Amino acid sequence: MDGELAQKLIAIDAVTDIAEALRSHCNPALVSVLSVVDGLAKYESGRAAMKAGPTVGTLLNLVKQFDDFVAPAATRVLCSLLQEDDLRETMLQQFGVLSTFLDMLDRCSDETKQVACHALVNFAQHDDVQRMLSEDGYLQKLAKRVQSHVPNKRDGAIIALVALGSTPVRAAVTEAIRAAETIQVLVARLNKKSTALAAALALAHLMGIVR
Repeated sequence: MDGELAQKLIAIDAVTDIAEALRSHCNPALVSVLSVVDGLAKYESGRAAMKAGPTVGTLLNLVKQFDDFVAPAATRVLCSLLQEDDLRETMLQQFGVLSTFLDMLDRCSDETKQVACHALVNFAQHDDVQRMLSEDGYLQKLAKRVQSHVPNKRDGAIIALVALGSTPVRAAVTEAIRAAETIQVLVARLNKKSTALAAALALAHLMGIVR
């Protein structure tokens, strides 16, 4: 969004009205509104205007549509709100945003899974998120999911762990994989024709993290 336009919208206190438009049931319109909200969220005054209303909760509800249009757009707005400590705390503590991202990895298309991974990487730059990922079991959940025989569940977990392996939580990712004994499970599956290919592919991805 053009900076001058964003500042004008903020100046006339239009942020709340625009955020209210997120309640629309028209998905094409929602994507456009989310683009505007994301532009406003790039500015401190825009983010401040979003603190008072139900914007965060509304955005999380949109993410939970788990589709390829609204959910990715709403996820990008959440990432734009990250730098505000109180908004980030609301996302983490009140709305369980990390669990929602893990659900995206299970339920969404490959393209939208990548959006969820990008969001996890952005969130993982913050100390409070790093603690939650490692201490509240999110990384171990992902490590366990790699052992799943369900391709959609397994593949989402793999790409998330690989992405998080390039963040400050890399050591915690490695520890979670070891604690879940994921490597041992996958190696054992190399001996069975029905599971060998999937296990080999998973190992190829993970070895870059745990080596």
